[in-house]
Amino acid sequence: MKNLNLDLYEKDFTFIINGKEIKTAKFIADILSPLISKMHRSDPTFDHYQINIENKKYNNSFDFNKILNLVLNIGTNDDFIC
Repeated sequence: MKNLNLDLYEKDFTFIINGKEIKTAKFIADILSPLISKMHRSDPTFDHYQINIENKKYNNSFDFNKILNLVLNIGTNDDFIC
């Protein structure tokens, strides 16, 4: 992933998490989720996936937006700290 310049790829897929849109390339969405990859095999035009997290305890202990942004930014900063 370090050698990829993700800015060169069209952001043609959208994760919608609790109403917030996070755009990325379809191939990144495929890497992040086997379900999305499977959906792309049957429908290559599939371009968004919506996730609603209702459980407050879950929201406080797991910030999916942060995790997704960390994954999308892998290799963009040599001083990357989790």
